Amino acid sequence: MKKTEEFLLKLLETQSVSGSEAGLAPVLDEFFAETTDCMLRDKLGSVIYKKAGRAEGCRRIMLAAHADEVGFMVTDILEGGFLRLAPMGGIRAPAARELLIYGKETIKGVTCIKPPHILGEKDAKKLGDVSEHLVFTGYTVEQLRGKVEIGDLAVPCAAPIKLMGERLAARGLDDKSGLALMYDVSQRLAGHGSRHEIYYAATAQEEVGLRGAATAASLVNPDLAIVLDVTYADSREASTAIELGGGSDVAPGGRVSEAFAEKFREVCDEYRIKC
Repeated sequence: MKKTEEFLLKLLETQSVSGSEAGLAPVLDEFFAETTDCMLRDKLGSVIYKKAGRAEGCRRIMLAAHADEVGFMVTDILEGGFLRLAPMGGIRAPAARELLIYGKETIKGVTCIKPPHILGEKDAKKLGDVSEHLVFTGYTVEQLRGKVEIGDLAVPCAAPIKLMGERLAARGLDDKSGLALMYDVSQRLAGHGSRHEIYYAATAQEEVGLRGAATAASLVNPDLAIVLDVTYADSREASTAIELGGGSDVAPGGRVSEAFAEKFREVCDEYRIKC
C-alpha cells in the first residue's frame, strides 16, 4: 500500500493534460518495471505493460485506466500580460484561481473575473465559459511571448491535500486513482503470477473522446477488458452517486457484459469486498 501511495503522489505531481500524457511515462516505467515483463506503446501515446501468463493457451486480460487529465490550452496572448484559454476536456473556468502554464518555462497566472456586485445578467451567464476569462501573468506582452506560445497547456495550481479519514483531494484523481489501483493489482499478481496474460494499459486522450481506449484495445486485442475510472460520490444531483468510501461500483450499460458484471458482484460478496 505504501508503494501505491508513493506512485499515486508522483502521478499527481505530473501534468498530463490530454495529448501530453508522455510526461507520465518515466513514472509509469519506474513502477511497472518492477511488476511486469515488458512494455508496449501505441501510436496515440497509450503505454501498456504486459505480465506473461503461466497457462498454455492463456487468454489476454486488459486492465485500463486513462492517464490524461482535464486542463486548458492557450489560445491567445494579449496586451497587458494576459492569456486567453480554451478547455481541454470537461472543465469549467476556475474563478480567481492560480494556474500553472507550461510553456518554454513554467509560469504562474491567475484567472480574472468581475466581482459579483458589478456583474450584469449577461456576464453572469458566461461565468463557466473558459474563453470569457483572461489569465493575468504579470509579464509584459513581449516577455510573455518569449515564455508562452499558443497551444501551450495549463492546469489549476493545486497540490494534493490529505484530509481526515485517509481521504485525499487533488487535481487529476480522475483518473490517476485508477492508474494507482491498476498498479496495486500488478503488485499483488507479481508475486505468484496469473494463469492468463495481464495487460495494464495507461490510455491517452480519454477526456477528449475516449481515443486511447480504442487504440490500446486494438493493439492488445484482449479477450476481456476491465476499465478502472472514477464516479460520483455523495452527490444529490447525480443519480449514479455512491457513498464515499462505500466500495467499488460496477457500471451498468450497453458496453458492459451483464454476466461478467454479475460475476464481479459474486466475487465481491464471497471475499466481503464492498461493491
